[in-house]
Amino acid sequence: MPPFGKKYVSTQDLVDGGRKQFGYQLQLAGEEVEANIDTPEKIRQFLNGMYGGKTASGQQFFRPETGLNLPLLKDMGNSPLLDGTVSMLLFRFSRLAHTT
Repeated sequence: MPPFGKKYVSTQDLVDGGRKQFGYQLQLAGEEVEANIDTPEKIRQFLNGMYGGKTASGQQFFRPETGLNLPLLKDMGNSPLLDGTVSMLLFRFSRLAHTT
């Protein structure tokens, strides 16, 4: 593992410097996601999208370079990775959201 650098590099600088795969972090650090994912149903759709769910037409909800495609949220299908666990995750995320 290379040694850590002494100079701080912001996420914006990483993205601007060619590390496009960190673009989603810029979106997640802002207020847009929290403002749009504010109900249990939207949390369910978010989790499905983040774990590989797609719309009926095959569109992806998440891309590392750009983040979440929030207009697709309402059309998000079930994730093949969360079979049966989305309800448990939804319960935990909903409880966490109400305690902060």
